[in-house]
Amino acid sequence: MNKKVKPHLRQQRGIAMIVALLSLVLLAAIGMALMFMADTENSVNNNYRDSQKAYFAARAGAEQARILLASDANLKAAALALAMPSSAANTGIIYLKNPTNGETIDPTANPYLDDQLCWEKYTGMTLTAGTGPCGSNGQNGQLMTNSLAYTTRLMATSPGVVGSDALPFKWVRIANKQNLMGGLNQKVNSGATNAQQVCWDGGVETVIPLLQTCAAQNPNAMPVWEVTSLAVTPPLGQNPGSRRMVQMEVAFNPALVPPAPISTMAPVNLQGSFILNAYDNCSCTCTTSGSGAHQVTTCGAGQPNCVSSAHAVYTQNTVSVTGGAGTTLTSFGSDPTAAASVQNVNP
Repeated sequence: MNKKVKPHLRQQRGIAMIVALLSLVLLAAIGMALMFMADTENSVNNNYRDSQKAYFAARAGAEQARILLASDANLKAAALALAMPSSAANTGIIYLKNPTNGETIDPTANPYLDDQLCWEKYTGMTLTAGTGPCGSNGQNGQLMTNSLAYTTRLMATSPGVVGSDALPFKWVRIANKQNLMGGLNQKVNSGATNAQQVCWDGGVETVIPLLQTCAAQNPNAMPVWEVTSLAVTPPLGQNPGSRRMVQMEVAFNPALVPPAPISTMAPVNLQGSFILNAYDNCSCTCTTSGSGAHQVTTCGAGQPNCVSSAHAVYTQNTVSVTGGAGTTLTSFGSDPTAAASVQNVNP
């Protein structure tokens, strides 16, 4: 037996235990790191899921308001009558509220503060957008202090709205669009004043003069509404809940007003016996002359209230008349014949 080796072996005594302990510490650290990563990943997934839930709830609120604007005559009439938003007059905004189980929803106070309104740059509002959220920039004090400010109403009851099963969107704001909206300083018409209202004429958005309405435009136009929806999901465990806001523009096509009863871009060929004139005989005030067998009632040319500035036939091509007897055709601004203007004759 080599006695020189024994001291060296005695120096190695217990090294296995130290290596084992260090391995356990390393494995424990790796395990804790994996647990932390898994928990973080789970939190990220929960936050993302909650954020998506809030987003689609806010989108559902905006879509619900769009449907109500088309189907609820009272809401549509109120929206059509909206002036531009004004802090001084407390007008120009409609808030549709969607409480769950009777909760109190106030769009002018936390947690449902409309902190997007100050970024809309409405000239009639006293709100100023700063570098931070509007709620920390004095909006609480500048907005009205109660839920009766502007016009607030409950949404019409439907599945997922105003009840125990209500989706987590809390309110939807409806207001007219103006020429300058949002923080990107985008304008519909760079040459128009920022505060002018934007209308939809069926083809493009147009900016109308101040103090005018879309309904007064020629051709007809409809307001463009900025529809803003806020959704807030409730906290769950360590998840504080999510707050998402969605905006969309909504406008309905104006009524089609053709320039004539027959309006086309193609050639028009009229055949047979007919009498066709451009006067709105329904709104004319008829006059009666003569008496007895010679009494004649006339509702046409030259009579009060008759609309004479219209076409009987409007086309960008040609109008031709073939065949028949007693054919009468009047054009823009012309007087109809006696036969066209006489409503009835007592022989």
